[in-house]
Amino acid sequence: TPSGTDLTMSIKERPPMRDTGLIHKRGDWGNLPAGEAALAPVEGSTSGTLVIDNMVDTALGLSVRHPLKIAVKDGRARSLVGPDAAKLKSILDAADKNAYNIAELGIGTNPKARIIGNVLEDEKVLGTVHIAVGDNTSFPGGHTKSNIHLDGILLQPTVKIDKRLLIQNGKLLVE
Repeated sequence: TPSGTDLTMSIKERPPMRDTGLIHKRGDWGNLPAGEAALAPVEGSTSGTLVIDNMVDTALGLSVRHPLKIAVKDGRARSLVGPDAAKLKSILDAADKNAYNIAELGIGTNPKARIIGNVLEDEKVLGTVHIAVGDNTSFPGGHTKSNIHLDGILLQPTVKIDKRLLIQNGKLLVE
């Protein structure tokens, strides 16, 4: 991202979940507003630099409005730097030992969603990416339990999977 995110991760044998808003049969998944594809990266595989542009959880009193830089190694958030780092660190420390797990890679697909300060809509904005820490057990293959799951929004990302460009500077290139 322009903010400095540069991550690699394995998604081998981790099928994505599609939130289309259509729930017709038992086992279909979604939340409102709809509009994301998401999966759990293989535990221990994510490394690099994560820079969160936006992260809001009003129930926890968390509002990241300035870039928050996180060093990621072996699938875990290691160090947090930025004006909101101390608040996020205190929330993660209070949760449990798995709160620092890189739990989700999500891509926003809803062209009508806007960044409004509510994560359920913010993470759906077309062309954004969200990376979550904490629990990943609701995703196929995920097996790290935590008392928390927090999504951080990345603006204007570029995403490649096996050298295939999916998003470039926040523009979705595939459907």
